[in-house]
Amino acid sequence: MSMLRVQNNQIFQLNEIRFLKKNEFYRSVFEALENNFRMIGLFPPDRLLPHKIISVFAESGTSSFCIIAGELPKDMPEFESFADRFPQTDYFECELSENHGYNLIGHPRIRPVRFIDGHNSYRLYKIHGEEIHEVAVGPIHAGVIEPGHFRFQCHGEKVYHLEINLGYQHRGIEKMMLTSDPMQRIMISESIAGDTVIGHVYAHCSAVESLSDTHVTLRGQVIRSIAEEMERIAMHISGLGGVANDIGFAIVSSSYGRLRTLVINSLSELSGSRFGRGLFAYGGVRFDFNEKNIEKIKTNLLRVRKELAEINAYLFSSTGSFIRFENTGVVTGEQALQT
Repeated sequence: MSMLRVQNNQIFQLNEIRFLKKNEFYRSVFEALENNFRMIGLFPPDRLLPHKIISVFAESGTSSFCIIAGELPKDMPEFESFADRFPQTDYFECELSENHGYNLIGHPRIRPVRFIDGHNSYRLYKIHGEEIHEVAVGPIHAGVIEPGHFRFQCHGEKVYHLEINLGYQHRGIEKMMLTSDPMQRIMISESIAGDTVIGHVYAHCSAVESLSDTHVTLRGQVIRSIAEEMERIAMHISGLGGVANDIGFAIVSSSYGRLRTLVINSLSELSGSRFGRGLFAYGGVRFDFNEKNIEKIKTNLLRVRKELAEINAYLFSSTGSFIRFENTGVVTGEQALQT
């Protein structure tokens, strides 16, 4: 397996990437997937060179990234699909087809990822039968959920197929990052998704700081990490609230929502925004902890920890919950690694 290994935020030159011949590229990618490397990117390095392709993998055991690159015949940008064996590659391959005209041989079902309006021949997946029914959700949702269109093919309460279409929310963020005023790019990265404000702006700032050899103080790193952890806690609680809501357990769902509010209010104590907007700056952060907000945040999080345990115990001891959860959405360890 021929690859370039790099650490997060490590600077390297593009000419350090070795572009393999088609068959060697395929074997190396297949071997990485077989060894539980997780694909996190599959794209040409340049739109003018669509026959060249870079695959990026995360290696959880070493917290490093691995890059495998290939060069295909210029008149035939195609290779055997990995998606049937490794579902995690599915959307990456569909996007290669959509944006760069790749032919993914043997792919189970090429479909649009972002621009469904431009695919007149595309038909949503359907299961046929007298008792099959279809449930369509979105793309506009109540509350602050991100846009997305979902179609469920069901028989009774059993879901046989879910079609996910996220193209509705395509806003051209990548192009905006390249063409906007550099002073606006932090704000753009914060606006990619409402549930990952800190995550996206952290990634953006880390990339810029690495490329410019800008060092962040230890205190700045700590504040960033605390903010990121509060966002993660808030969104996990939000997920639990969604699960409770979906089984009609309103009192539990609203209780999770109350605790999520306490966590995002803690972010507001630090940055003035409940979603953490405005906290990050290149080279550090704009706001610091003080005795007053430290005490307030600690009080909030201690309360969340105590009451979350109580709500969890109530939810997972309910007979009604177990009836709805039993044998629903079971994912094996093997399936988790594949996706």
